[in-house]
Amino acid sequence: MGVADRVIRMIAAIILMDLSLDGVIAGIWRSFSWVVVTDLELTGLLAWCPLYAILHIHTDVRKKTINS
Repeated sequence: MGVADRVIRMIAAIILMDLSLDGVIAGIWRSFSWVVVTDLELTGLLAWCPLYAILHIHTDVRKKTINS
C-alpha cells in the first residue's frame, strides 16, 4: 500500500470518527461507522489491505513486480 493511500485512509478515519463523536452520524450508522473507522485505521497503520490482496491491487509505486 502506497503512502498516499495510507494518508487518505487515516484522514478519512479521523473525519468519520469526528462526525460520529459530534452526533452527525447517529443510530445504527454510528456503530457501522466505528467498524469502518477501525478498518481504515488498521489497514492504514499496517499498510496492508486484505481486499487489495484479493484483487491484486498495488498502490505502492516504489515496489515493482516482475512477471516471469
